[in-house]
Amino acid sequence: MMFKPLSDFTLFADRRDRLLSVLDDVYGFEGPALFLTLADFEGLRTSFRQDSTFYYFTGITEPAAIGCFYLQGHSTLYIPKFWEQRAMWVTSTIGMSSDPGHYGFNEIRALGNAEKSYCFKPLLLEAQYYSFIADITSFIKAGGRIFACVPTHGFGALLFERLATWISGFSNALVDVSRDVARLRREKDAYELQLIHAAAQITALAHEQVAGFIKPGVFEYQVRGLVDYVFASTAAAVPAFPSIVASGYNATILHYTDCSQQLQSGDLVVIDCGAEYGNYAADVSRTYPANGSFTPRQRSLYEIVLEVQEYIASIARPGMFLCNKEYPDISLHHQALACFKQYDLDRYFCHGLGHFLGLDVHDVGDVQEPLSPGDVFTLEPGVYLPHESCGIRIEDDYVMADDGAVCLSDALVKKPDDIEALMTRSL
Repeated sequence: MMFKPLSDFTLFADRRDRLLSVLDDVYGFEGPALFLTLADFEGLRTSFRQDSTFYYFTGITEPAAIGCFYLQGHSTLYIPKFWEQRAMWVTSTIGMSSDPGHYGFNEIRALGNAEKSYCFKPLLLEAQYYSFIADITSFIKAGGRIFACVPTHGFGALLFERLATWISGFSNALVDVSRDVARLRREKDAYELQLIHAAAQITALAHEQVAGFIKPGVFEYQVRGLVDYVFASTAAAVPAFPSIVASGYNATILHYTDCSQQLQSGDLVVIDCGAEYGNYAADVSRTYPANGSFTPRQRSLYEIVLEVQEYIASIARPGMFLCNKEYPDISLHHQALACFKQYDLDRYFCHGLGHFLGLDVHDVGDVQEPLSPGDVFTLEPGVYLPHESCGIRIEDDYVMADDGAVCLSDALVKKPDDIEALMTRSL
């Protein structure tokens, strides 16, 4: 089940064509125009993960590259001119002699001056962008417009700031099209759904394996270690985010990360985890009784949370919202709140009902916009009662179809009897 990247880059070229068509329709710019997208940078002590938007439109996993796609049809991939001995440190697939057509580009150009080392760091010096700066300066002088998803933080934002100082007129020529790109990325194609479903299956397997390992005396970090081990051993998958294992009072802390507490009999254990497979994320949460059996109070609360999730999943339709306070009758979040209110538990449901899912675990998209076919999202109701040291969350991944939501993580049980049975037969 190990992921094999596509050898044909046509899919990514088709996505670019869709974007350029949208930009032409929305902005109607008659002069020269291009869409610019930045690859992420690598670090010496961190695993490289490509910028999600760059990957979405290119399928390329090389660091520090820049893609330029002209509305008139030409495309250029700029790559750093790395030191030739860099290959001793990392696997690199694209060089100056690579065939640009294989990757869906018309040409490959050097980003700037040659690097003098293996260069595991962000490229933020003007000389490192010498060729790119010259090309974009000429483009802007000719009246060109630049469309881009403008970063708001990190090294990408810093690079945009520096490009604005290095290139005359860059800021005036720049149009932020983040919302347009988000709308495209929201609608998942068949290939994306295949990868997300695979990620959800791997995540379900991790839950199944870890359920039988949970017992009083085990530490949270041991549970987390097993989750991450199953990801890696099953499909060389990595966690899409740091796996959350929270027991007892810790389960009332939404993003608890310490993982240092020993499980006690009577605790509930929330496990919120997700595998990343082929760059796509899953996000699935279950709540387990540490000793294998829910108390009557725990079971009652658990059944309410499950009832809310199943009800919301049953009514979800295109045109409804994940969360929009202006339209509470068709806002899934507000409908969930109303369900909890019937049990006087609405004040203990203290987070959003769900989020979009894709290349990022909290994927791009505005939850206040109507849901459409192809949207992938989570539904994760929960209740958190600190005074009872009790936290419960049930989370699954769904894709919106024409006639309603379809669960992508339904391989994993969630009814309380099934959870207890799973804990006796797993591992």
